[in-house]
Amino acid sequence: MLYIGAGDGVVSAVDVATGHLVWRHDTGGGSVHDLAVSGDVLYIGAGDGVVSAVDVATGHLGWTHDTGGGSVHDLAVSEDMLFFTVGDGYLYALVAGHGGQPPITTRCVSKVVIRSIATTLSIPRDGNESATHHIEVQKIDSTGPDSITLVVEIKGPDGLTVYDSDLAGENQTLDVSGDRVVLSSEFNWDTGEQAKEGQYRLLAYVHAPSKRDDLCHATWSGAWGTGAGDVTFELHASAFDDHGGSTSDATQISLGATIDGDIEAYGDLDYFSFRAERGVEYTVATRLITVSDTMINLFDSEGRHIDGNDDGGYGAGSSFEWTAPASGIYYIEVRGRNNQTGTYRLSVRITALPAQSIMPVCDRTLQVRDAIVVVLDASSCQEVTETQLSAITGLDLSDKEITSLQLGDFSGLSSLQSLSLSSNLFSSLPVDIFYGLSTLQSLSLSGNPLWSLPEDVFSELSSLQFLYLRENRLSSLPEDVFSGLSSLQSLYLHENRLSSLPEGVFSGLSNLQSLYLHDNQLSSLPEDVFSGMSSLQSLVLFRNWLSSLPEEVFSGMSSLRSLDLSRNQLSSLPEEVFSGLSSLQWLELGSNQLSSLPEEVFSGLSSLESLGLWSNQFSSLPEEVFSELSSLQSLSLSGNGLSSLPEDVFSGLFKLQDLSLYDNQLGNLSPSYFQGKGLNSLETLRLGYSDDAQETDQQLVAYKAVLPNLTLLELPPGMSTS
Repeated sequence: MLYIGAGDGVVSAVDVATGHLVWRHDTGGGSVHDLAVSGDVLYIGAGDGVVSAVDVATGHLGWTHDTGGGSVHDLAVSEDMLFFTVGDGYLYALVAGHGGQPPITTRCVSKVVIRSIATTLSIPRDGNESATHHIEVQKIDSTGPDSITLVVEIKGPDGLTVYDSDLAGENQTLDVSGDRVVLSSEFNWDTGEQAKEGQYRLLAYVHAPSKRDDLCHATWSGAWGTGAGDVTFELHASAFDDHGGSTSDATQISLGATIDGDIEAYGDLDYFSFRAERGVEYTVATRLITVSDTMINLFDSEGRHIDGNDDGGYGAGSSFEWTAPASGIYYIEVRGRNNQTGTYRLSVRITALPAQSIMPVCDRTLQVRDAIVVVLDASSCQEVTETQLSAITGLDLSDKEITSLQLGDFSGLSSLQSLSLSSNLFSSLPVDIFYGLSTLQSLSLSGNPLWSLPEDVFSELSSLQFLYLRENRLSSLPEDVFSGLSSLQSLYLHENRLSSLPEGVFSGLSNLQSLYLHDNQLSSLPEDVFSGMSSLQSLVLFRNWLSSLPEEVFSGMSSLRSLDLSRNQLSSLPEEVFSGLSSLQWLELGSNQLSSLPEEVFSGLSSLESLGLWSNQFSSLPEEVFSELSSLQSLSLSGNGLSSLPEDVFSGLFKLQDLSLYDNQLGNLSPSYFQGKGLNSLETLRLGYSDDAQETDQQLVAYKAVLPNLTLLELPPGMSTS
């Protein structure tokens, strides 16, 4: 087996003998940097610092381990130990684990890195911080505990070491009990007047004079935390304040935008201002970064308290919805609960508009505002009228680095027909973002990091004909997400991470003609997933993980002309899976794992013109498998294990023009085999691979004697025509 790691995080297993894909595994992380095989396990090292183990036969995931460091390299297996290096410069080891069990220990090397939970400290510049840390180490060898030391190191925002307890000669104590050794280190760090503000990283490790594979299972506890992950803390000058502490020096925040803040010291308050319009509903929220809890309060322009919240947001973040009683300037106060310090992210968004209201252009998301001004050739956003908005028919917002959208961004665009939001940076959409766009015909959301879609996000788009959702990160779809799109003709969902489809997700798309689902991770299809799609003409499903198909999955698709199922993992086909596809003209089944075909699997496909069965695992074919394909013009059976062909397998294919049979084990298929088969329309016959195929005038003449319209003949090297 050949294992191939790619830059998109996908590992593929390929049969070396046949070149066929056996399985594919998506790590879901960074590029694959290294692979190692031991027994029935393949170990994968990725660029995001994650090590994973999969079954070599199936590609099924056994376990993952996040190192918390940089990219993983130099994977090596010794007995039950897996060794590797990470971008932080240290050698790591795992007790590998079997049967889907995760690794049972962490790091075992001469320099055992011990990391602690993320912690935030606010240390004034020109101050100091004292702390005591303890490391417990198990399985010390006979050289004794005196051969190891505990080192505490602090790296500054520029990555340079600003403190090293080993160099500072700090005191250490040892407590030996059985096979355990507890090392304690006390240190005092003087930040100094020249210390840079920013994020610092604390790293502790056990240092031994030489490589010691038996130095294992070290854990850290101390003043700044315990567990796994780096200790990080913020260093600030005591006089620095990123946002004003009162309404008089508040920082202005734009609607729909986010702004980062920092509670630098005990009692610090951050104030922000924004303009609200009467009757509009707003959501004010904080997202925690390093602070563990926030509180927010809302004040009017007179300083009167209006609303507030403690833990209404994600985690211990704050969030509340509020409808403005009057238009004017309002103020948000952010503080750390119980005077905690740390960083956070604040957002103010419009979540509901009054009936028939149109958001002022100047209050819209910055890129939306500017695009409207440009389209209308206005000198400023204040000049844009509602009449002008209603005349806009197209808006291109692609490649604008939009990180979020707010409700009302597209209000008043009652004549809009085309909207492109492709290649931006937003990962979610407000539920009613497209409210009122009943004339919209084309919407592009491709090339964004969208993880999910709100269930009713497209419910207003009754005129939509083209919807582009390719190249996002969608792993699932709400069942009713496309409900109401009765005019939709083309739906592009390829190059996402879809692993399954709800049974009724496409119900109601009665006018859909093209559906693109290729390059996803679909392993199965619900039997009724395409039910009611009587207008569908093209269905593209290549490069998924499909291993089987329900017998009636394509039932009722009487208009289907093109079906691509290539590059999946199909091992068999139900006999009537294509029954009723009387309009089908193009069918691709290449690069699957099919070893046999039911004799009547293509029965009724009287309109089929092209059939691809290349790169499967056929050793033989039923004699009448193609007997009803009276319109067939192109047939590819190359790259299989065919050792023989039934005498009349091609008989009756009167319209066949192109036949590919190369890369099989058929031996000499002399002209006499094709005699009397009725292949009078055949123009191209490929019996050898094009790079090394041969053809002489004498050979072509011999085949043309039985195939009168033959113009291209490719034969394996050395093949005779006798």
